[in-house]
Amino acid sequence: MATKITSEILVDEVTYQTKFYDTVFADRAFKEDKPTIDKNTDGHYKHTIFEHKQNVTSYGRSKALSQALIYLSRFNREGEPVPQNIMLVSQDEEKVYLYNANDYLDIIEDIPNYATMQASKGIDGFKERKLPKEIKYKLKTGGYTDIQDILLSPPEYVKVSISIHNVYGWAQYFYRKSKQPKKVELFRELRAPHKVLGPYIYPWTGEEKDFALIMDLLNDPSQQKALGAFYTPPIYAEKALELVREAIRRVPKGNDYIILDRCAGTGTLEIGLSEEELTHVIVSTYELKEWHALKDRLGAGIVRHIIPPIPIDKNAYPNYDQGTGFLSGADALSKEFLENQTIMQYVNNPNCNVIVFENPPYKDITAKDKTAEKVKPFVYHEFIRAGTDNASHRELAYLFIWSAIKYYLIKTNDSLILFSPVKYFKASNMITEDFSFVDGYLFNRKHFHATAAAISCILWHKNGAKNTMPQSLDLKAYNVIDDKLTEDTTVTIKKVKGNFSLYVPTKKQYVGDIESDVCVDIKTGVQFDGVPNKKAIYNDNIVGYLRATSFNLSGFSGCLTRTATADALEQCYGYYLRDEYFLNKLPLFVAKSFPQEKWYEKEVYFTTSDGGEEYLADNNFLKKCLLWTCLTSRNKCCTFIGSDGKFYRNELCFDTKEIAGTKVETLATKKLNDLLALDIALTAQEEDLMSDYRSILKEISKKNEDGEYICQEYNPDYFYGLFQIIQEIDVKTIQGYDKNGKEKLGHKYGDLHNMINAYGKKLWSYYKNCLVDDLFRYELLK
Repeated sequence: MATKITSEILVDEVTYQTKFYDTVFADRAFKEDKPTIDKNTDGHYKHTIFEHKQNVTSYGRSKALSQALIYLSRFNREGEPVPQNIMLVSQDEEKVYLYNANDYLDIIEDIPNYATMQASKGIDGFKERKLPKEIKYKLKTGGYTDIQDILLSPPEYVKVSISIHNVYGWAQYFYRKSKQPKKVELFRELRAPHKVLGPYIYPWTGEEKDFALIMDLLNDPSQQKALGAFYTPPIYAEKALELVREAIRRVPKGNDYIILDRCAGTGTLEIGLSEEELTHVIVSTYELKEWHALKDRLGAGIVRHIIPPIPIDKNAYPNYDQGTGFLSGADALSKEFLENQTIMQYVNNPNCNVIVFENPPYKDITAKDKTAEKVKPFVYHEFIRAGTDNASHRELAYLFIWSAIKYYLIKTNDSLILFSPVKYFKASNMITEDFSFVDGYLFNRKHFHATAAAISCILWHKNGAKNTMPQSLDLKAYNVIDDKLTEDTTVTIKKVKGNFSLYVPTKKQYVGDIESDVCVDIKTGVQFDGVPNKKAIYNDNIVGYLRATSFNLSGFSGCLTRTATADALEQCYGYYLRDEYFLNKLPLFVAKSFPQEKWYEKEVYFTTSDGGEEYLADNNFLKKCLLWTCLTSRNKCCTFIGSDGKFYRNELCFDTKEIAGTKVETLATKKLNDLLALDIALTAQEEDLMSDYRSILKEISKKNEDGEYICQEYNPDYFYGLFQIIQEIDVKTIQGYDKNGKEKLGHKYGDLHNMINAYGKKLWSYYKNCLVDDLFRYELLK
């Protein structure tokens, strides 16, 4: 049906809402503000919520009012200021019925009974308690100033009491609105609402033990980050719903569908779905604290199923282990869960499609965990039995992805919408060939209470055809700035084949290899203060130790030291660089040093061997890699005298000494001269870098009038790279005290420190301008 706004135009209810808002809010006093239309409401503005009906009288005032109250109970649950004014807009009557929500505080605060109702159905048997104020209006003639006066009046909100059912939502509101908030400040604000929550809540008089069940959920953002609590930001969850709705559109006409989230947490992914869409949702979590929040937000009456189900007594809890808080039958990777008929009845129904919509945990199952095989979930063992590549079975995210495809997404037109680092696409065959890419985004993991990096959210559609898997994806990267979604760029994600393990030299025994207890500390580059669990190797032909085998670009995956590090020996990471082939391996270290300065570069680019050994034929590229490696402070090769009495000279620097009248050069210097003899000249930028390096060497070796080294830490017998200069000479000293007696630190040699700082910037400029393109061209980066 339609209703008249003017004598010329007939419009539907939604179009009328738009016309109503565009007209009423056109006044300059609103400063271009408009109502927010979200949370399935017809709109809300500051202290007013709107409920539009074609004809309120014929629809029933009490039913329409009860629908608005359900929304306000949800506001309370979510920690959103609860509007005092309820405006029922009757389009045919051109009349607003105004109610005061304070008259229905008991309903607004009864979250378990009302917030989980379907608002479209209203509250059975509900009757209005007071007659509303009736306000007539005329959109066409400007007769709506009374409505504007109410909207522009000083905002007043319904104050609510804090309970276990809404404290999570109000905690999130407090953290969003506060600067660098802490949990102790949250509880202080709850007890004496003032700065942030003053207009919205009554003082809380309970005890913290009342919230013991969900206390982890109340942690402040910094604590959640420290604990690894990667909750999906609502603004990203809302964007992901575009993919969910695309998946729904792909369900064949006449088919039912379910949206399955086996690791729903507190339900953030689903909270923005429409009421109709929520009736198709099945959510599960196995943590009691999350289940409590989940059932209040998406429990019975809203979603199709919640696992475990809510007991008949709404104040009771499902069976759970009191030690861990884990719920029985809710471990998504267990055999019991896979046999759960609540879900499988839809999976096995040929006329029902499954949409898996998940943000699975990213935790690795470490080697230490392997000592307790009995705790490994059923899917873990099934995954291994099916045959996996590398150590994929150790990553929980992979177990969720694999089990989703194997056990739930078995029919054509099923879909997977997945939040995950992109490595599952880049480096594995986790998504099978009968799925096609539909659309997707990159999100900044920083807003998940984690470090800044890229997290993908991708829609995969099972189309039944084979070989539809693309070799690259173009994903738009979205950041969050000032609580708004902003598009940064489009990033191409390419599949990779082989990692740097292809370049590991063949193991063989060299003449002169002897076992040694001398290894180095990965942080300092000099001898490890202890005895390693495994023996190192010493040989005159060893010039360094390189850790560069995996795909990833983490700090520990690319490390260059004078000899093996203690942790590398223990874990069997890396390999020795010998004088005969060290030059060929330096590009691997250079690739591992890719700075990933932008968030959408992190965990997106991998180091690969996909270009084979083509890079070895480019002597100019090898020269550039040699130069940068020997000049950068990322190279942790140091000169030191080992406990075995041997002199471990840094061969991967360009320091030169005059010893007993003889010029002594490092192996790197000799190799650079060899390359320059091949008609490969240093560029002006490279000459400048070498000149600055020599200036730094000159600065650290300066003497005073008495012939003593000004830099007392300088050792004339050592061959110095930039890292060792920074570690041992560019040191800090106490340079005074502040008024509170606290030490004021400064660099001992200010000129030297300033030279090093300026030099570091030049080196990174050289890397970006002269090395990055080649690294991608030879697919050492991809």
